[in-house]
Amino acid sequence: MDREEHESYLLGDGTSSPSTASDDEHEKPGSRKSNSLAIYVTFLGVFLASIDETIAITTYSAIASQFHLMTESSWLLVAYSFGYCISLPVYGRLSDAYGCKKVLISAYGLFTLGCLACGFSTSLFQLITARVLSGLSGAGMIVLTTIILSDIVPPKELALLRAYENTVFSVGRGLGAPLGGLLVDVINWRWLFLGQVPLVLMCVLFAVQRLPSFEPKSKRPGNHQPRSGFWGFDFAGLFSFAATISSLLFLLRDAGAPAKSSSEWTHIPALGFITSSVGFILIEVFWASNPIIPMDLMLKSLGAYCLIQVTMFIGRFSLNSNIIPYFVRVEDSSDFYGSMVYLISSLGISIGGIIGGNVIKRTHRYKTMTVAVVLGSVILYLGLFVLWRDGCPPWETFINLPIGAVMGVVLSSQFISMTCSSPKPRLAVCIGTYFVSQQLGILLGPAIGLALVQGLFGASLERNLPESANKAALILNILDDVKYARSLSPALQEIVRSSYLFGFQFVPLLSATCSIVILVIILLLREEKIT
Repeated sequence: MDREEHESYLLGDGTSSPSTASDDEHEKPGSRKSNSLAIYVTFLGVFLASIDETIAITTYSAIASQFHLMTESSWLLVAYSFGYCISLPVYGRLSDAYGCKKVLISAYGLFTLGCLACGFSTSLFQLITARVLSGLSGAGMIVLTTIILSDIVPPKELALLRAYENTVFSVGRGLGAPLGGLLVDVINWRWLFLGQVPLVLMCVLFAVQRLPSFEPKSKRPGNHQPRSGFWGFDFAGLFSFAATISSLLFLLRDAGAPAKSSSEWTHIPALGFITSSVGFILIEVFWASNPIIPMDLMLKSLGAYCLIQVTMFIGRFSLNSNIIPYFVRVEDSSDFYGSMVYLISSLGISIGGIIGGNVIKRTHRYKTMTVAVVLGSVILYLGLFVLWRDGCPPWETFINLPIGAVMGVVLSSQFISMTCSSPKPRLAVCIGTYFVSQQLGILLGPAIGLALVQGLFGASLERNLPESANKAALILNILDDVKYARSLSPALQEIVRSSYLFGFQFVPLLSATCSIVILVIILLLREEKIT
């Protein structure tokens, strides 16, 4: 069987002759039938994890307001991303040591526990903790799918299949947002999480029965990786990495809570961030024999690709995390209406991903296309800054469609470029690190966006609200409850509206700045050859 026939056979396009594969071959890992099953099973898990990720984007304000803790809502928003982020490097190592199937089934089981814990939470702290657990498992459901694809699909076809995976991911993200907004408006928010349990249990049963086994890379011939498995894992690096992220979140949380009195302990998160980040770098460079982040590769092109992902997701999620509160506070809309704007952006990602994947498949080129769309995103974000300064009529929300399409193209082009430039024996670790960078952006984007808006919003309220004995309490109530302003007089409602607009107007500028940084990095990177 020549190369083209072999690739067609792996992808199951029906071009290989029946004589080239027996019935037994169809059941083996790497055959057409088993590869198709692997893709379909894992895509279903990707769909569920992506829905769960975005449910909080449309519901965090309503849930936090129910607990009267809107100023703490950023924790609910980033809890999933925090668990996701710190577990991504783990799954790359575990898949090498134990095989993708065992690790994926374990992730499904942990995700079930996370959904149950969310549904039965009785306080915001319990819910935040449960969301971390869901993030820990959702990461495996997504990154292991990409590892499986990269293991069985040739590079020139990988961009398109990754586009399909991104479409499933984007559709899930897009549906999660309006679904969360609709169900919060209609029924109790707890069913957002409990309703996922039967579906993920179906994934477990299907994966156990039909997903082919993948041999651990540590047992493959020619593997010379350092000691793997449980005892060979870089726990010191993982804990210092988690401490770095959590201390940074505390810093951003304090920056977005101007209405609260400052504490003499506010310097502790800053000290913790500096200490843990320096410790993490030293551990990964000088001590860990099997580091969770390949620092030697981060000093090469992998570091540039990861920086692109962090910056791009910060720009996107700093804006998207504030879209729902924007429409509720400024346009007096429901959570469901605001979430439809997020759906438009997710639809754009799907369209852009498929377009980008097809262009790469046909031309084997991507840099010119990527530079053009990123430059377009700068213009679009600046247009959003101009258009939404005085409010947003419904037709202007469709500007999020091309903004999403830009991200879809960049996701397709940069992933295939990263895989082509990475050493094949360490591809799983590189993919895990690449996804860590994405999740860092998803985690930091909402925190930075909320800190920016809440800080400017609170400062504007302090300046514009009339002086009274309960002014401080009034500001805190407005910041803590996204719908509290509806109980105020029309004059005060207008002050709240204009104050929120003042804070929100700087978010598109932040997104535009992120796109400019991305453009510079892409221009400096050389275009990889795709075969």
